[in-house]
Amino acid sequence: MDSFVRISPQNSANIVQNGVQINNIVDFIVPSGGVYDLSKCYISLPLRVKETTNISNVLIMDNTAVDAVGTFIKPEILIKNINVKSDVLGVIEDIKDVGFLRSVLNNYRKDGLHYSRKSSPFGNIDEYGEVNSPFRLLRKIGTEISEELTAECQIPLKDILHLGEQRAYSTAKYGALYISVELDFGKGTNALTPFQAGGTTGILENTLYWGKPVIKSGTARNVLTFANAAATTLVTTATYEDLKQSPFYVGQALVLTATGLGTTGKKITAISYASDGSMKLVLTVDSDMTGATGTDATCSGKDAADLNINVDVPELVMSTSNIAPPDMFEVLTWNTEADSSATGLNINKVYQVAPNALSVVVLGKRVAGSKYSSSFSQLEDYRFRVDNKDITDRAVLRKSSIHYGLLKDVFANMGSPLKNLNERTRQLVAKKMSLAYPDNVLIGCALPDNGQPKLVDVEINCTDTGPAGGIVLYSNIIKQF
Repeated sequence: MDSFVRISPQNSANIVQNGVQINNIVDFIVPSGGVYDLSKCYISLPLRVKETTNISNVLIMDNTAVDAVGTFIKPEILIKNINVKSDVLGVIEDIKDVGFLRSVLNNYRKDGLHYSRKSSPFGNIDEYGEVNSPFRLLRKIGTEISEELTAECQIPLKDILHLGEQRAYSTAKYGALYISVELDFGKGTNALTPFQAGGTTGILENTLYWGKPVIKSGTARNVLTFANAAATTLVTTATYEDLKQSPFYVGQALVLTATGLGTTGKKITAISYASDGSMKLVLTVDSDMTGATGTDATCSGKDAADLNINVDVPELVMSTSNIAPPDMFEVLTWNTEADSSATGLNINKVYQVAPNALSVVVLGKRVAGSKYSSSFSQLEDYRFRVDNKDITDRAVLRKSSIHYGLLKDVFANMGSPLKNLNERTRQLVAKKMSLAYPDNVLIGCALPDNGQPKLVDVEINCTDTGPAGGIVLYSNIIKQF
């Protein structure tokens, strides 16, 4: 049975308060004397979405407006830089822009289900088109008001470090382990943003969230009736086979429209589920229903005006191991060179890499500072030369057999097979439930093993804007301990 130990950071402070990042460096010390299965260890980030007025159904996405709204976030992208060292071994890994690299690599290394809509720790959209939020307990029946929750975002060490794949790492043998993490919750165009479901400015437009036909019944679900102008109980004309289909919850703020009424704001105080499948909604009591006819009322969500992300003090969760530690181990780590000057349609730059580098990979930044996907907008072709010798006998076209052959060699050097070749990032378009998939392209090549420093010439040609934020070149090396 696994045994877990939770380690507090040396600098215990909240990371984000009311949407503002106030701290970004977190230092952990794993004491000497234990053996740990690093493949089961993770960084725990307690996330909350605070709201002072109402209880809105929310999820968190990146607000980089590539098409309109919303990139689905991978947890590892929240790590900007990481440094790992021990008392005996010294520096084991020190990787800059590691979240950017790993989020793209993991897109190739893991099958499509790994980052499915249902697996996101930041909220997802289910088969009914509803936003399921880990930050809310929505009570769809009864009188008890819905609640805000703190959700744990787990970032596995194996998703950001090669050391994280070790199943028996001994701090008894190698001394205390020091892990320093620079977190990045984003600023400006890269800020993580809480989005509301069912409001006019929410992640889903009102017409989609409230006007979507109910599964199997086909009745528009935003139409209600009420007994008379003074009534506070409304009944849905739609029927629901189960509560999952219902968009209503206790504490939800609504905007009502009806003949003779215009629009008015209400809040649900109680919900009951009738035998015919309709929902009875009890609303806050006031006199603003006077003059309304009771046959054609519609409702929509009231926009949240005060959503803020909060991230409390992180923890490092370590899993102990009963496996005997090896006499030696290897770590495949990365050197990083960011080049903000490599922009435009046509790029031709030369970089020097270490003698023991096995491969290079190149990622493109969509805009300055962008880190959620690697974009070579309308990539036409590319070519690598090492020490003035062409790696291929022709320019490499995206999606060509040569392109995938180069990637196969790169991932073989990492000891990791290719599992996903869709080279896309899931994203919502124009606040609609349909998904778009912007480019998320890695290019790279294996390097000759000659024990000498290497000059790598990178040539990239695009038919559109190219990587507006520059490129990042990573070279991987093996370190033995």
